[in-house]
Amino acid sequence: MIENFIRQFTKKKIVDQKDLLVLHEKCFFVNERLKKTMEIIAKKTSQEPIYAGLYLGKQKGYTFFPSVSLLEIIKPFVHDVIVVNDEVAFLFICGRDIFSQGILKKRGTCAENTLVFVEDKENNLLGFGKRVHPITSKKEVVTNIFDVGDFLRREKD
Repeated sequence: MIENFIRQFTKKKIVDQKDLLVLHEKCFFVNERLKKTMEIIAKKTSQEPIYAGLYLGKQKGYTFFPSVSLLEIIKPFVHDVIVVNDEVAFLFICGRDIFSQGILKKRGTCAENTLVFVEDKENNLLGFGKRVHPITSKKEVVTNIFDVGDFLRREKD
């Protein structure tokens, strides 16, 4: 499932299946040494670990929800990026969509109905969304799917 998510942004193979570990629907990036250590601990304690390595995201049903860490890993290989001004950057990380007046530039084709990364003018990753209307539209151009403020909003609940 994680490979399908990554493929929406780049054709480059980013993670190898042997380096992935799934625990309770959560996906982690681990090395062989950590896997072996976890096996030893599990045998000695007869308890399954709940967390290991770098958290990459969670799978719920057929949907994969990425972590910010995974997005940062694939960021250098993503071709379609929308760059926004400071005001829109703040609104985006608060869960809002992006309108044309806040877009400073785009990199790649950023075709409609595709997923795009969203960055501020300093190239900081803000999240990703779906391009839904033309850049010149008065309607939202990018619908927010995930932003770095999501974690803070969930903590509040």
